[in-house]
Amino acid sequence: MAAHSRLLQLLIIVLFGTFVARFLVKDIPAAKRVVSKVRLFRACSDDRYSDVYDKPSDPALAKEYALVNERHFGGRLPTIPIRWEPRLGEGSDPGPAGLRVQGLWHKCGRRIQILVNPVLKSDAHALRRTLCHEMIHEHLYASGDTRTKHGPAFQTVLQRLLDEKAFEGILATESDKGFLRSWLSQEKSALASMDRDLRQERDALHKMDKQFDRLNARIRLANVAGFGGPSDSDVEALEDARNKRVFVINALVRKYNERGGEFNKQVKRYNIMVSYPDGLDEENSFQPNDPAGGYVDQKKRHKKTRK
Repeated sequence: MAAHSRLLQLLIIVLFGTFVARFLVKDIPAAKRVVSKVRLFRACSDDRYSDVYDKPSDPALAKEYALVNERHFGGRLPTIPIRWEPRLGEGSDPGPAGLRVQGLWHKCGRRIQILVNPVLKSDAHALRRTLCHEMIHEHLYASGDTRTKHGPAFQTVLQRLLDEKAFEGILATESDKGFLRSWLSQEKSALASMDRDLRQERDALHKMDKQFDRLNARIRLANVAGFGGPSDSDVEALEDARNKRVFVINALVRKYNERGGEFNKQVKRYNIMVSYPDGLDEENSFQPNDPAGGYVDQKKRHKKTRK
């Protein structure tokens, strides 16, 4: 009787153990699938752009990628999607100097793509700089370096491409570029202040021209009547005041455009510095001051001569 009882207990233990084992084995794949999804999500460098992976590469960009790959990487880089992405830089603060992201090496899981800001379509040199930047990221990753961002390994390859004239650039440290960026921001504010001063001077000149219109109207009436009208001293005083203001305005325009020319020169220099961290930084260019037709005519305003 005791033997039968022990046999029954052993049978119950075996059946229970089998049930538990089958339950655990059944749940293991599900657990693996969850972990896999979490890892895939965390591997996306920026999930905003994962929706364009199925789109084809832009033919012109793909051709440029292949050219740089063949000439400067020995054709060893894998063919990856490369396309224009207008969303680059959206929702981010462009900064005081108007800088914006121009390119992105984007990874999501095992998929990789290069995205380029469409503003570069009209600037072949800027496009080549940005493309080389993103291709260095691809080169490092394809070589097994999954940690480097813009450190020594990145800068070494960047220097090599610069030496090989893969793109137009200027050697600079981050400190150099930071100093110039600060100067650009301050100079842009100074130019804006000068522009306000010029507009105020032109507004004052416009009011003075209205005085001339009223003065000429009085002269015409005096010519018809044969008497009266403003005195010669009144006319000469207004002419002198206007000519002095014109002189000031034209001097300000010359100074404004000279400083603006230097500003544009430094903007171009900043744009091709090779220490940039996120593709090309693009600065809004200065436009010569021309809110009211450029320089003001220095000649005296015409008026009728009294009889």
